[in-house]
Order: sequence, then structure tokens, then C-alpha cells
Amino acid sequence: MKRLLSLLCLLGIMFALQMKLLADPPLYMVVYDLDKTEWKVRYTNDDPDLTDDACRTTELWLRYIPAGKFMMGSPADEMGRDKTETQHEVTLTQPFYIGVFECTQKQWELVKGGTPSKYKGDCRPVETVSYDDIRGTGAEAGAGWPKYGHAVDETSFMGVLRAGTGQTFDLPTEAQWEYACRAGTTHALNSDEDLENAAKDAAMGDVGRYYYNESDGKGGYTSNHTKVGSYRPNNWGLYDMHGNVWECCLDWWDGSPYNTSSVEDPKGDRSGTGRVVRGGSWNYYARLCRSAIRSIFNPSYPSYVIGFRVLCLMPETYPEAYSVTVVDGMANKAKAFEGETVTITADEPAADEEFDKWVGDGVTFADATAEQTSFTMPAAAVTVTATYKAKPVAPQEYTVTVIDGVADKATAAKGDVVTITADDRFPSHKLLRWTTATSGVKFADKLSSETTFVMPAKDVTVKATYQVLPRYTVKVTNGTADKAQAYAGETVTITAAEPPANKQFYKWTCTGLTFENANVVQTTFVMPKKSVWVKANYTAK
Repeated sequence: MKRLLSLLCLLGIMFALQMKLLADPPLYMVVYDLDKTEWKVRYTNDDPDLTDDACRTTELWLRYIPAGKFMMGSPADEMGRDKTETQHEVTLTQPFYIGVFECTQKQWELVKGGTPSKYKGDCRPVETVSYDDIRGTGAEAGAGWPKYGHAVDETSFMGVLRAGTGQTFDLPTEAQWEYACRAGTTHALNSDEDLENAAKDAAMGDVGRYYYNESDGKGGYTSNHTKVGSYRPNNWGLYDMHGNVWECCLDWWDGSPYNTSSVEDPKGDRSGTGRVVRGGSWNYYARLCRSAIRSIFNPSYPSYVIGFRVLCLMPETYPEAYSVTVVDGMANKAKAFEGETVTITADEPAADEEFDKWVGDGVTFADATAEQTSFTMPAAAVTVTATYKAKPVAPQEYTVTVIDGVADKATAAKGDVVTITADDRFPSHKLLRWTTATSGVKFADKLSSETTFVMPAKDVTVKATYQVLPRYTVKVTNGTADKAQAYAGETVTITAAEPPANKQFYKWTCTGLTFENANVVQTTFVMPKKSVWVKANYTAK
């Protein structure tokens, strides 16, 4: 008896743990590495990155949909409604995961092989595939819904996807599809808006590709269907539930209206003339893309306006989310699943400290030295710590004073190199030398107009001293100069006088002097370190 009680207690604990897990499921299931030989499944609460087409090609993203009740069909006054859309209450007792996007052409190619679609594009919805292609034709398997439940052919798309992941993938029932599409809304569109026009309607143009917005270029295509995820999602983050392509559901349909009675987990008709498709297509009017619209198709017939969205039954187990503890900082999430990106931010340091680095066992940081960084969550709880270090003490700065010159810095610490430049007083003065009364200052070159010294631990005053240069006399025969005296190195301009009536200017002459051009009436020369006497010479005409 005691052993039986212990067993019952253990079973109770296990059941409670399972219920705890199922009460807090991850938002997304992601099948990834579809382009590899071994597919993997992970879970995350992070939304897909729509800027990276991996979520539309090499990954298959599904969103968690909780169990619940809703009114299926449409009210009698809904614009564009069909008489078969009898409104009735539906209860779905089991949660499920459903594709964030319609299955794309690249995903079909990676799972099943081939590129059957008429309008090509890796990120566009796959079409020209039939119900039989998706589930198979076996009487007790792919073609056997609802009698044989979720059985599918092994070689079908769903069969291959199941074999590669170990999860039960399938099409949604018509009720699951509409429940997921509405996401709690009750109006014609899952934006919770009604149509104002049965054919062309702006609200429809906001949520999906249909007949009247084929030329809007969203998704990169200006005709037919377009890249999945190009329009506004519903409240559960599902895209293209309106338009783009019709989406296959599991149910048979015999063409009759819904029954008005409340139903639980409906599976459609036992048999019918075809299988149900939902959501409308790119070449249909707005009224034929409403949340409640339903149509029928031959399960063996592939059409370029029909595709599908993947559903997955709830897994028996899924990984737990592990706790994230941040010491002296904060994280963008308290728990994370393995493979999720966690962003952490360090606290403000104390006044006398600065951030040093992040530390944490088993964690690889994107940049451990950045105050805000990230890491990929391992399969374990993690604790990360922001560490700090004392701020370096700034060295004392001393004043630099330059008389008759400038320094490259007004203050400098001991050991800093200071560059000083003498004022330019040419041509009247020439730098003689740099001088200072401050001990410990040694000039790199005290005779150079620009030099350096190493700052001592004290205020420094340095002075540029100059030598006054002499001026030399300029005399001009048969002409004038722009200055009577000049410093060595100055430019002097000379101009010849008007020649006598029977003569013309010939050239300038002066022993030891070089003219810019001795053969022109007005020219220049550079004053040497001596007085000069220049002469304008003339010759007969």
C-alpha cells in the first residue's frame, strides 16, 4: 500500500510538472537547417526577423495558438458573405502550432524536392501542389481524413517533414484555420475591420495581396502572389491569411452550409465533392478574401492559386525556458530557451568606477567589454555579472605659457610632449633662441622656430627671443624702387624710367644681383645682405 501511495504521488508530481510546462508554452516552434541533412527543432519567444529571408526559406516558423472558443462563419449582415457561412460557436479543446507564413517555394523544395509553382520565387508561396501532394493518396493515410485522423503517406510533404523532425505536422482543419486567422477578431478581416466595398477595399489592401493591389510592389512582385510576410499580420503574428493564395485545409465539404449547433473540435464532413480551401487568393475580389470565406477544390488537382500553411499538433514535451540572472545589470528577458538571443545591460557605475567586462560561466558574449551586449542562451540557467574597475586617476595638468609664440596645448601633464612655435616676424626679426627660467625644461632644438620639450611637474613659461635684422640701401639709376631700404630676403620691385626720345629700354644690371627678369621694364629681386645699386640701361631705337 505504501509503495502504491508513493507511485501515485510520483505520478501526481509528474502530471503537475507536465501541466506547468503546457501552461506556459513557447510562442514559436522553429524547424531550422532545412538546407542541411539533419533538421532541428527549437523553441523561442523571439519574433522572426523579417529582414532575414532565412525565416521564409531554410527555417519553418510556427506560432503557438491556444485552445479556445469563437464564432465561426459570418453574421447575416456582413458584406459579401456566402449563405454557407452560417455563424455558429466552435470550441477547440487543444492548442496547436500553425505556420507564421504560407509554405514557401524554397521550403517545399528543401522538404519535398522540386519547384512545381507557376510563378517562381523562393519566398513566394508554393502553389500548383495538390492536397494529395501535401498529404498523400493512401486510403488509410493521406486521403483518409477524417476517418484515419492525422495519418499521412510517408513520401508526402507532411510525411517527409514528420520523418525529419519527429513532430506531427499536418494541414489545419477548417475550424483551426479560421480560429487562427481571426485571432480574436469578429469582423470580415482579421484587422477587425469590415469591408466597405465588396470588390475593391482599402482595408483588404492592408492585410494581403488581392486583385486590386497587385501593382503595389510589396514583396518585390507587381503581379500575381508575392513574398510571404509582406502585409500586416494579425494579432497572433500570422501573415497572409487574407489573399496571396488559397490555403488547403483537411476537411471534406459537401457544399452545404454549416450547422447552427455549437460544436467541439469539428473535422468537417465525412465525405464530399472536394476539400476545403480558405483565405482567398491574389486574383480574387475583397469579399472572396474574408476571414469566413470558404471554397472547395479537387484534392488531386494542383492549381496556381492554391497553396497551404503547415500546422503542428502540440508536442508531448518541449524544452523548458532557463532563467537568466544578471548581477549589477538587467536582461531583456527573465527566461530564455536554448538558442535565443539575450541582451544584457550593465548598471551605471559608481562615480569613481567604470565598467570593466561581463563574466559568466558557460556564456560566450558578443562583446564582453561592451556595457550592452548579448549572448546565445545555452541549455542551462545562467548567471552573468557586470564587473567594474576603479577609474584611472587623471594626471595633474600644469600650465604652459609661451611669450612671443604659441603651444599646441594650454596645459600638459608631466611627461607630455609640448610643441611650441615662435611668432612669425620676418623680415624684420629672426628667431635667436628659445629661453626659459623654468628648471627642468630642455628644448629639442632651441634655435628652431618650431620645437618641443617634455613637460616637467610644474608650470612652464618659455619665451621666443629675436634678433633685429639690419636694413640695406636700395639705389636705382634711371628708375625707382618700391622701397628705399630693405631687409635681407625681402622682395624689392623696381621700375625703369621713361627712356629718352631716341632710345628704348634694354636691361637691368647690378653686379652680383639676380633679377626675376632683367629684360622687362618692371621686375623684382630678393634683397641680399648688403646695399645694392641697380641701373636701367637703354639702347638706341
